[in-house]
Amino acid sequence: MCTDHVSSQQHRRPPLEMAMKDGLLIEQPLGSPRYALLADNDYAIIGIDHHADFEPVLGMVNIFVSTVTIDKTTGNFAIAMTVGDKVFEHRTGHCRKFEERAKPVGDATLAQRK
Repeated sequence: MCTDHVSSQQHRRPPLEMAMKDGLLIEQPLGSPRYALLADNDYAIIGIDHHADFEPVLGMVNIFVSTVTIDKTTGNFAIAMTVGDKVFEHRTGHCRKFEERAKPVGDATLAQRK
C-alpha cells in the first residue's frame, strides 16, 4: 500500500495499489496508468507512461508523460505527470509493503490494500 504525504485530511487520496504484469507496473483497480519499466533492481522501480498523438475525439494534439519512482531502500515514492507544458499532477508518499524484486513477467502484487 502506498499513501501520499498529505498534511490535511480533507485532501487525502485513497491508497495506491500497484501490480506487476507482463513487464508493466499497473495502478489498480482500474488498470490505468500502465507504466513501462525502465528499471527494477534491488534499489528502485522506475516506470514511465506516455502518449503523443492527435486525438480525433478531442480534436487536438494530446501529449503527456507520467513517471513513477519507488525507492526500495526507504519505501518512498514519487509520481509526476506533465501534460503539454504544465505539471498536472505530483504525488509523493511512502509504500508500506512491496516485493524485494518485482517479476517482469507474470502477476505479482507490489502493494496491497489491507
